[in-house]
Amino acid sequence: MLSVINSSNHSDLESRMCAAETGLQLLGRLTTRPSLSELSDALFPDGLKSKEVIEICGDINCGKTLLLIKLIIKCILPKAVNNIIINGLDCTVILINIDHHFQIFKLTELMEQYLDKCIVNTSDNQSSNNMDFVNKENIIKYSLKNLILFNIYNGFQLQVTLHSLKQLIADNSKISLVILDSISSNYWQDIQTGFYGNIRKMDAYAKRILKSLKNCINDFNMCLIYTCQSNFKSAASIRKIDEINFGLDNDNVTRKIYLQTFQFLKNGKICYRCIISTTSSKEIKFYSINSSGFEWITLNE
Repeated sequence: MLSVINSSNHSDLESRMCAAETGLQLLGRLTTRPSLSELSDALFPDGLKSKEVIEICGDINCGKTLLLIKLIIKCILPKAVNNIIINGLDCTVILINIDHHFQIFKLTELMEQYLDKCIVNTSDNQSSNNMDFVNKENIIKYSLKNLILFNIYNGFQLQVTLHSLKQLIADNSKISLVILDSISSNYWQDIQTGFYGNIRKMDAYAKRILKSLKNCINDFNMCLIYTCQSNFKSAASIRKIDEINFGLDNDNVTRKIYLQTFQFLKNGKICYRCIISTTSSKEIKFYSINSSGFEWITLNE
């Protein structure tokens, strides 16, 4: 029998459909994914929780991509190999690469350095020999399977990728983190082509992209990290660097990480400043960029 929906009950049906849980949402809610609580003590001392949105903002050449590589390495490496503690999280990361500063070669180089440190820090000689037996190359190959990389060159490719994420995540229970580097890369190109219609403000442009990603990570209890340039702000949202609420508004972000080109020398090394802000707190840390990548430092050492 044909069902007829008249105007009087149409709004009620719409509200019930919106309240209903889709199959993918149910799957996402019930699927257990690897925890990110130990991703970074420096950035997330209270642990990174599911559904968090992290903004990494900074000037050019301040280490944003190197920080991402450091976090990716922690995620994709295994927890241990042949009694050698590696302290990886053994989870899968989706990297949406728009900025194209990310390089697989740099990732594997820093992974190899990290594994070398694990061997040096192992007191058990037998375990160290086991690392040689297993072969670092095989560990790196295994870990790279935990990285899903999308290279994006325009707004259309980005939207197609975002629409495919839910099914991809539903099919892989190891995915715990989505990274977008960077949300500001295609702004001028997309504005000139009118891809997002009448959107011109930088904040509105970013919110449009984040909307799909936020829905995705909320449905699957995951986390999102994205980067942007420090000058990627609408005039109305400009903040002083030392204020807590710099960058985009707090409705979009749970934690903001600002990497400054503010430099000083310590033991002959160039050091930089990082401001980590939440809605209720602000903390300042320091870091250096060297052959080992992104390294946190303590001033009183």
